Amino acid sequence: MKIAVISSNKDKAQEMRRMLEALSHTVVLSDSGNGRLRELAAQADLILIDGLACEAGDLGQIEQFTTDYPKTAVILLCATQTPEFLINAMRAGVREVLPSPVPAGA
Repeated sequence: MKIAVISSNKDKAQEMRRMLEALSHTVVLSDSGNGRLRELAAQADLILIDGLACEAGDLGQIEQFTTDYPKTAVILLCATQTPEFLINAMRAGVREVLPSPVPAGA
């Protein structure tokens, strides 16, 4: 599977890359935020967004992306997960919201 990781934390991004490549996935890293979603959609089956869209107001761009590219899954990695945010993320088309940092088993 081709996976794009968007994270402003280069150390966390590299750690995710190592974990995912150990499971035979192809990984592309980006630190430029959600602005590259459309570009990454052509390269990835799954996009992991680490800590960059963890407020309800940040989900608009993701919602537009998931509407335009329904075959590309989006997973958010967020430290704080309120019930309201989880509902809004689901409405925006996010497939999963996982805790950050991500446990190795996840």
